[in-house]
Amino acid sequence: MSVLEAVGITKSFGGVHALSGCSVKVERGQIVGLVGPNGAGKTTLFNILCGLVSPTSGSVTIEDQSIVGLRPDQIAALGAVKTFQVARGFGSLTVIENLLVADRLQRDLSVWRAIMHVAGRFDGQKELARKAVEILAFLRLSHLHDLPAAHLSTGQRKLLDIGRALMLSPKIILLDEPLAGVNPKLAEQIAERIEDLRKDGMSVALVEHRVEFIRNLCDHVYILSAGSILMEGDPHYVFSQSEVISTFLGEEVA
Repeated sequence: MSVLEAVGITKSFGGVHALSGCSVKVERGQIVGLVGPNGAGKTTLFNILCGLVSPTSGSVTIEDQSIVGLRPDQIAALGAVKTFQVARGFGSLTVIENLLVADRLQRDLSVWRAIMHVAGRFDGQKELARKAVEILAFLRLSHLHDLPAAHLSTGQRKLLDIGRALMLSPKIILLDEPLAGVNPKLAEQIAERIEDLRKDGMSVALVEHRVEFIRNLCDHVYILSAGSILMEGDPHYVFSQSEVISTFLGEEVA
């Protein structure tokens, strides 16, 4: 059974077709990449998968349960959580407080209640705090737990974004350009953590422009062009195809 599957996704904005008949699938414990030039439809497809945008037609399921028409928080509760290209969070809260807020937001659906709960020192939430500490250790951010999130580097904020997603115990994480603006050292660290998630049986789908990252990390890749799937398959094979190299990805994949 696929963890996440989209079939025949079409999305039109007015008279413009952003997506036309796109189908993608992510199996359990698999890392899947979406690649293509700017305007290919990657972000639109990602936003449909997590409920930020509704498709004009087509189906999206999490373990065979339809999620079309559900809110993002409802989809997150079913197991699909998305991070963003520009890492989000609460800059005035500490790193560990940002993780605790993520859990409260999911259950309370109230930013104010979540922040007030964190400000109250997580009264009676020992298990939740233990989970946050374990996630920080996994992300190699334990030494920053009391630092305000606003002081983190871009790469550290990306890791914290992944941490907030992990607080929701997802079945699949959707990563939107996890390496954008990240220095090489932290990019390598992020890649290692994503690989660790796969080893633990979690599924990951990601949009990323760094082809070498996609080629070395992903099990399967989809190439999007003008709103359609141009090619899919093993990334080493796909990135060796002249059509992909010359038309969409340039010399960097050669």
